[in-house]
Amino acid sequence: MTKPTKSRRSGKPDKPSEDYPLFAHATGRWAKKIRGRFHYFGPWDDPQGALERFREQWPYLKDGRTPPAVAVGDVCRMSNVR
Repeated sequence: MTKPTKSRRSGKPDKPSEDYPLFAHATGRWAKKIRGRFHYFGPWDDPQGALERFREQWPYLKDGRTPPAVAVGDVCRMSNVR
């Protein structure tokens, strides 16, 4: 007898569109494997923000370079926190 297997899709969201380049990782973030490493771009509840971050970082990651760091001041300005 074989054991029944559980679905690995336990609660993961579907891709927002067919051509969405990221996948739902088990850690609750949108991810993509680039050059043999996993890179994470944002939480499941913000697929558009994750896609924007992916597009900003893609030119660096595909060439094996480190994307520029985001300064704390930039984050505060983006979220209108003072």
